[in-house]
Amino acid sequence: MSNEQNSWMKAAVETRNAKTKGELQLLLENDELLGIPVIVVSGARPGATLLVTAAIHGSEFPGVEALLRLTEKLDPAEMRGTLIAVPIVNVPSFYGRGIFNNPADGKNLNRMFPGNPQGTETERIAYAITSELMPLCDAVIDLHSGDLPEDLSPHLYYRRGGTPEQEITTRGMAECFGVPYIVELPLDDKNAFSGTWYHYAALQGKAAMLVESGRQGLVEESAIQIHERGVRRCLCILGILQETLMPLAFERLSNFFYLNAPAGGLLTMYAHAGERVAEGQLIATIRNHFGEVVAEVPSPKAAVLLYHISTLSVINGEPFAEFAIPMS
Repeated sequence: MSNEQNSWMKAAVETRNAKTKGELQLLLENDELLGIPVIVVSGARPGATLLVTAAIHGSEFPGVEALLRLTEKLDPAEMRGTLIAVPIVNVPSFYGRGIFNNPADGKNLNRMFPGNPQGTETERIAYAITSELMPLCDAVIDLHSGDLPEDLSPHLYYRRGGTPEQEITTRGMAECFGVPYIVELPLDDKNAFSGTWYHYAALQGKAAMLVESGRQGLVEESAIQIHERGVRRCLCILGILQETLMPLAFERLSNFFYLNAPAGGLLTMYAHAGERVAEGQLIATIRNHFGEVVAEVPSPKAAVLLYHISTLSVINGEPFAEFAIPMS
């Protein structure tokens, strides 16, 4: 897809006092066009530009609704700068009700950045975001939630490091967002997943973070409001909106880790999302399909349980729970 056909987005960012809706278009392997919805709300005065994405995973819905609501409510006349909202990044997975992976090629979009213009459908979507939208912004927020088999407590991730301005802005956005847990990771962390959107943006010098709010593929009002209010607060941190912010309570975490299922079978959790667990505490048992316990899983460390699989079934070897260590 030529840059000319997507040039409307740059023009919309540069336009003052307007809301513009359109599609980021990309050409797929079969020569069909895919349109990704983009909403640009440009303030009456110039300033910073925030890019917010949702539905990178197709069955994570609260961020979609949050961005549609927020862009409808925002008044460009009251803004100094621009919001670029992409409510549904992974359009094929969203309408195909995909869990984690795009049904077209079986790939996880949030492991594909920066993408490949000649690659598969998922790789091309990643490339379109990084090549067409990332150059237009100063900061990135990627909205996620618990997919269909996941229960979680609201939390976010951001990367320490980068330029001093980048770190100050990122930390400010993280601390104001309104989730109880903030997971800090070093920018050059080799243990974290590669190819994630917010990490790639951070490596390119953007203030960037990934936010989780919502569970089990549900469209719950509480999860929507966390995303909507959090993005609005970040617009204030960036100076795009001029509103007074009250300090919010949160706990700082680091060194996240996963527990993998030692066997397949029927999962029973004894700890739940948002709960602090002690070292050695029983987290889960796994039974076979006759109801007999085949594995008991203790926590290897004192930590906070951020998310866990919420289905009865669990697959041998799959990560079924994520934890992070309190920093204080």
